[in-house]
Amino acid sequence: MTVTKEELQKIGEDSFEPWFKKWVKKARVERKLRAAAKEGYNSISFVCCSNPHMQNDKFVGYLRNEFPTLTVERENYIYKKEKVKISWQN
Repeated sequence: MTVTKEELQKIGEDSFEPWFKKWVKKARVERKLRAAAKEGYNSISFVCCSNPHMQNDKFVGYLRNEFPTLTVERENYIYKKEKVKISWQN
């Protein structure tokens, strides 16, 4: 059996959603949002380090679906790194 480009791409695509669900739970995103609001902040950020899932454009889309009333955007960070910011004030 030969491994194909399409097969590997599908495996990568299929792995994203289960990873995201685990990440949201493990990262305690909801808890961090509430804690930040309680301390007077209006946003939290996650650095998209070397994790390819976090660097994927789907990551922001899934966060937007997970928290539809919040603003989710990707921002430049230090030296070729990016962060994703979740905010709740205009």
